Amino acid sequence: MTRENCVALDAEDPLASFRSRFLMPDGVIYLDGNSLGPLSRAARDRLQEVVDIDWGRGLIGSWTEADW
Repeated sequence: MTRENCVALDAEDPLASFRSRFLMPDGVIYLDGNSLGPLSRAARDRLQEVVDIDWGRGLIGSWTEADW
């Protein structure tokens, strides 16, 4: 298998777009199987929402309003 074959396979990979869902430094190939993995953008956004809105504005009311 050549590099050109690998590049062609990557270009046809239907899962390739999933990489953009994660925060990864350029040039990093992350293969650690015993890890939480890279931070997903969705998790980061949800954490920010919890801190800013649920906790930050909702305070104790978030126990019921945010279904804590």
